[in-house]
Amino acid sequence: RPTPTGASSPSACSMPPRIPLSHGSMTSRCASGVLMAAIWLMGVGTPENILEGVYRGVDLFDCVMPARNARHAHVFTWSGHRNMLNQKYEYDPLPLDEACDCPTCRRHSRAYIRHLFKANEMLAMRLCVIHNLYFYNTLTEKIREALDNGTFEEFYQKYRGVLDRRI
Repeated sequence: RPTPTGASSPSACSMPPRIPLSHGSMTSRCASGVLMAAIWLMGVGTPENILEGVYRGVDLFDCVMPARNARHAHVFTWSGHRNMLNQKYEYDPLPLDEACDCPTCRRHSRAYIRHLFKANEMLAMRLCVIHNLYFYNTLTEKIREALDNGTFEEFYQKYRGVLDRRI
């Protein structure tokens, strides 16, 4: 089968290493300069999955997980993930994630968000969706930055095993 550059062998470019997608481009080049199409992984979406996918060469992700999980009181943080229905958050004055600067974390406590869920208030879901989407945007921003700076391996090692931890 021909490659995007017309070569007849799919092994014209071995993986890794690859040069990551530039912003706004749907193609990338492997280290030997061969043009490659973006690799898109659909329906896989925990922060750990995204980190592992990028490590393995995936360029694009498409998943409902951050919004769906948020509506069920499940939030992602830089320390792992939390179930906001847990009783341990009943009087917790801290934000969802102390390392997050989203509007939800800047303005609301874990206790307040837990209270909203327990009272069946729709605002609880909305605040957690805002947080999770902000977290995912920040995660992908930091991944792109690490790729651009050549520090992705360190970033990967730092967060591998952390982002999937229940806290």
